[in-house]
Amino acid sequence: MADRAYVESLLQVFSSDERRSLQKAFEETLTFLRLGDVAATQSVNMAGTYITSTTSGTADEEVAIRHNLGEIPYMVMPVMSLASTGNQMVPLRVTRAADDQYLYLASPTTGAVITLYLEA
Repeated sequence: MADRAYVESLLQVFSSDERRSLQKAFEETLTFLRLGDVAATQSVNMAGTYITSTTSGTADEEVAIRHNLGEIPYMVMPVMSLASTGNQMVPLRVTRAADDQYLYLASPTTGAVITLYLEA
């Protein structure tokens, strides 16, 4: 996360009225940076998106998961909702590098619903 003092130092070139408005905007952004509800498709104010899929019915078998980002994602993070019972985190393994259409994962846990946060 950006350092507030550093952001404020960058804003010194603006007039005091402009600086006050910009400081409020940056304060809001730095204070309330959120991934958001995993039931949504987009993060609240981060660059990522959520996708839900299911692990293979066969342990450690690769699953190709379509991500619709149109570019190659550079990270994936399993997430789970705390809004209902039964949600779980399962071990995931990248089986090959993601491409602009799919990410490729495997898990020893079979038939588990997974929710992933991706950024590209």
